[in-house]
Amino acid sequence: MRKRLHKSKSKAARSGFTLVEMLVATALVLLIMLLFASIYGAAVGTITEQRGLANVDSKARTIDSLIRRDLEKMTFRQLTTGGTKGIVPLAPGDEVDPRQVGFIYISENDPNDPTDDVIHFTIYVGSSHRNPDNTPLTGKATSIPLLATANSSGTGPSRNQPDFDDGVSGNASGMSPYAEVVYFLRAGNLYRRELLIRNPLDGPLNASEFPSQPSAEGAQRTEVWGPSNPSYPSVPTTNYAPGSGNSFYNDFDYAATRVADGVGGNYLRFLGPESLNNSAGLSVYPLAAPRYRFGFIPVAVNAPGNMLATPVEFDLAGPPVNFIGRFVQAETSHIDFQYPSQAIDPRSPGPGPGPFELNGASLLDKFATSSTTSVPGPRQGADLLLQEVSQFDIEVWDTAYVEYDIDNADGDGNPATGFEDLNGNGVRDVGMW
Repeated sequence: MRKRLHKSKSKAARSGFTLVEMLVATALVLLIMLLFASIYGAAVGTITEQRGLANVDSKARTIDSLIRRDLEKMTFRQLTTGGTKGIVPLAPGDEVDPRQVGFIYISENDPNDPTDDVIHFTIYVGSSHRNPDNTPLTGKATSIPLLATANSSGTGPSRNQPDFDDGVSGNASGMSPYAEVVYFLRAGNLYRRELLIRNPLDGPLNASEFPSQPSAEGAQRTEVWGPSNPSYPSVPTTNYAPGSGNSFYNDFDYAATRVADGVGGNYLRFLGPESLNNSAGLSVYPLAAPRYRFGFIPVAVNAPGNMLATPVEFDLAGPPVNFIGRFVQAETSHIDFQYPSQAIDPRSPGPGPGPFELNGASLLDKFATSSTTSVPGPRQGADLLLQEVSQFDIEVWDTAYVEYDIDNADGDGNPATGFEDLNGNGVRDVGMW
C-alpha cells in the first residue's frame, strides 16, 4: 500500500516577512542611517571648525607679520651710547635725544585694562639687518586741480604733489618709504592707521629738490597752502579739492598737520622726511614734537615754539568716557571731519555740536548739523585689521627692573642675601614686562 505524504502547513514556503521582522529591519536601517548621519555631521562640523581655525590662523599670521615688520622698520631705536633718556620720554620736559630719528609713543592708560593701549611710531622701509624687505608703502593721493598746469612749462600738472610721488600722474595713488603707524583697539576691532610721510620725487636737473609741501615747479616753487591759503579745500571755492566739502583724509593717506604762520594764524602742511630729523630744530616740523603727530591736538597751535599737544584717546562724552584710541577712516573720511584741513580740534568741527559721542556702531557721532551726521565716511573699514579681538596689551621689557622680596617671606623683616625677587626661585631675576 502506498503511503501519501502531507506537507506541514508550518513548513510551507513563506511569501514575505512577518510584522516583527519588518519592525526589526526598519529599526536596524534607521539605526544605521542615524549612525552615518551622525558621522557625516561630525565630519562636516570638524571640517567647518578646522576651516574657521585655519582662517583665523591665517589672519593672525598676516597680522603678526605686519606688526613684526612695522616694529623691525621702526626708526626710533634704543641707543647704546651714554646720555640717552631711554626709548620713551615719560614726563613733560623730557626731550627726545637729537640723535634719534622720528618717535615712538606708547599709551597704557588704565594698567588693568588690556583694551585701551595705543602704540604710535614712525617707520622707514629701507633694507636693514632686521628686515631686508624694502617694498615701498602706498596710499591714496588725489590730484590737486590748482597744480594741473603748474609744471615748468605751464602745460601739465606739477610733479610736486602726492599723486606724482609714485612717478605716475592721475592714478590717485602716492608712495613713500616713510610713514606714521598707529595700532589701537576699539570695541573689539583692531585698527592700524598708516599715514605716509611725503617723499617727493627729485626735482629737475640743475634745480633744487622739491619741498614736502605741494608746490608748482616754476622758479618760485609757489606752495599750495600757506598763510594766504590756509585750508583744504579752499572755502568757498573748490580749487583745491575735487569737490566741495571733501575731508583731507578722504583724499590723502598722508601725514599732515597745522603749523603756525608767524602772524597769529595757522595753515595746513604736509610732513616730509625732514620731520624725522630731531636735531634740525623746529623749522622741519619734527615729529618728535607731539603737536605734529596724527591724533594730537596742539595746546597752542598759533605759537610756533609750543611743542605740547594732547592725544585724543577718549571721546569726552561722559561719564563714563569712551576709549577711541585714534580716529578711524570711517570718521576722518566723513565730509564734516575738518581736521587738519581746516579745524584745529576735530572734536568741535565747524558748526557742529560737541563733544563727540560713540554711536551704536562704536563710531564717533555728532560731526555737524548736516543730515549725514550718523553716516560713516566712504572709507569705512579701510584701516580695520581684525574683528572680535578681546585684548590688545602693549608691554615693554625693562631690563633693569627687579621685584625685590625685602622680607624674604620669613616674617623677620630682614632681607635675604642677594635680595631674592618675588617669584621665589632662588635667583634674583632681572627684567620684567
